[in-house]
Amino acid sequence: MDGVGASQSDDQSGRDPDAHEIQGLFERALAIHQSGDLDAAAKLYGQILRVDETHAGTLHLLGVISIQTERPDRGLELISAAIEIDPNVPPTWSNLGAALSRLGRFAEALDACDRSIALQQTWCDGHRNRGLALMGLGRHAEAADSFDIAISLQPDRGGVHRDKADALIVLQHFDQALSHYDIALGLGFDPPVTHHRRGLLLEQMKLPASAAVSYARSLALRPDAVDTLYRYGLVLVDLGRFVEALQHFDKALSVSPDWAKAHNARAIPLMELGRLDEAIVTCDRAIRLEPSLAEAHNNRGCALDRLERFEAALESFDQAIQLKSDFVTAHYNRAHLLQRLGRPDLAEAGYQRTLELSPHDQIAKFALGTLCLLRGDLAKGFELYEARKAKPAPTGHSPGRQRRWFGKEDLAGRSIFIEHEQGLGDAIQMSRYLSLLQDRGADVLCRAPPTLKSLLERHYPGIGFVTAGTQQIDADYFCPLMSLPGAFSTTLETIPNQRSPFTPEPSRKAVWTQRLASLTGRRIGMVWRGNPLHSNDRHRSIPAERLDPLLSFKADWISLQTERNETDVAWISRCGWATDLGPEIQDFEDTLAILDQLDLVITVDTSVAHLAGAMGRPVWLLLPFQPDWRWMLDRSDSPWYPSAQLFRQPAFGDWESVIERVTQQLEPIL
Repeated sequence: MDGVGASQSDDQSGRDPDAHEIQGLFERALAIHQSGDLDAAAKLYGQILRVDETHAGTLHLLGVISIQTERPDRGLELISAAIEIDPNVPPTWSNLGAALSRLGRFAEALDACDRSIALQQTWCDGHRNRGLALMGLGRHAEAADSFDIAISLQPDRGGVHRDKADALIVLQHFDQALSHYDIALGLGFDPPVTHHRRGLLLEQMKLPASAAVSYARSLALRPDAVDTLYRYGLVLVDLGRFVEALQHFDKALSVSPDWAKAHNARAIPLMELGRLDEAIVTCDRAIRLEPSLAEAHNNRGCALDRLERFEAALESFDQAIQLKSDFVTAHYNRAHLLQRLGRPDLAEAGYQRTLELSPHDQIAKFALGTLCLLRGDLAKGFELYEARKAKPAPTGHSPGRQRRWFGKEDLAGRSIFIEHEQGLGDAIQMSRYLSLLQDRGADVLCRAPPTLKSLLERHYPGIGFVTAGTQQIDADYFCPLMSLPGAFSTTLETIPNQRSPFTPEPSRKAVWTQRLASLTGRRIGMVWRGNPLHSNDRHRSIPAERLDPLLSFKADWISLQTERNETDVAWISRCGWATDLGPEIQDFEDTLAILDQLDLVITVDTSVAHLAGAMGRPVWLLLPFQPDWRWMLDRSDSPWYPSAQLFRQPAFGDWESVIERVTQQLEPIL
């Protein structure tokens, strides 16, 4: 047991023969005690006390066994009795301090340890137990000093190194703490527990992969340690190893089946694996076991949200907050759901509450920023949008040592590097700001997506474009592409127009003019599905068969759909389109040339919408109930693209109403 020493320095010699026999029995009991057989040692100590109930050494060491077997109150009683008989034994005072510390009486423990050290300055356990008492009093720097003295006296005491590591963690000296854990392990001190504590430290250091290694080593030595199984499961979740995480939570629950927190933690990998109904079941189990566990109500809300059972999810988030009013994550989750439900005022209040509780929460700042952008408050929105660079998965970081350009610095005769970030549509939309940088006299270099590089080079002469993987960029300033609107203090009234509309490359235009020459009717292009890897694709994409009412109109319908599944292919074949160009489109230059030949484009929120808007071509954009921030709320037009007309879902998943309004708009022109 940490801080408890089964050693004895009092001398019982010089007494009558019976005392000599007792001394032999005592020495035998001490040897057994030091070997770790506490039950056998306790029996021998008991025999001695039946003969001599005032044997101080036996009272002391029987008290030590009481501490080691988690009975510190009995230990305190026995050791105090030993001190009354012989108050001049350093280990007795030291172990009295250990008993008092275990009882939470840290000030008294410190006094006892000081008595031990006064009797013998070189008594290692006296300094060690003094450090433990100081830890209990919250005096961690002094505790570390006491552990240092103990280590100087006995450098091979692994337990003291581990104690020092514990103190250093509180002092936030993480690297030093890790070193002392490693020393303790090198000395062979209690490897299962030391590996576990090392894992906790590595988690605190934001090194989940290394923490996982420590937990695995601990479990190799103690496979059924539920705390380690639980912590290992949490780290595996952080590492995205959801199947393994679930296995470890399940093993912890096989040992401790009524552990509510483990049931709750189990819900997280289940959600990530798409097993949402099971996640709700395990959250419900956690709640039955511990009704006040706010985290379980929060996770239940997350699972219900993903199942689109939104009102039930709100109730769960509300319950979590009722149980734990300062629960930051639940406040955020509730606000984020309210935003997606089209309740912006309540969502904003929720984000503000999140930031009151956690002022540096970058995820909440970013979410509030996107909400402000949705509502048309571009100034505040783009200011908060900068929080994206500090999120756990940041975007918008500088690739080199350039100074960040914030919009106020003079660019005349200076160079600036613009870093592309996020999607292809973002690059098309925000490329208009590159011309404004040139107007300020800057030499502009921009990293662009490879698929857009040639197109952007044609439309922005004088600007250098590079792609990912290019060597280190040398420039005076740096700015992320998506930070340019904020740097130019953009408002709804000052959104810059596209300096010149995107136009097709002449040779491509000739090819596609010839390709579509046989289509003499109104040419309408259509895109109904985006990139399936997009986080919101299941809401922004439309099942192909929902579009059947549109194809009843007499027009030359042209599929521009490049991302497609088997259902799409079968639907295209069945519906008898004028032409299916999806398989023929090789790049954006092709798309641009095709769009130039069309009378109208009807599309969901994809890069095609941005490209058509940048060309100034008529584009009808079909939007989900909760659109991307750039399309804002309650508008049928877009200040970013004057040629766009927006058709919005009136409720989640209601594409029928959208198609009906598009049908009504088509009737007069077809």
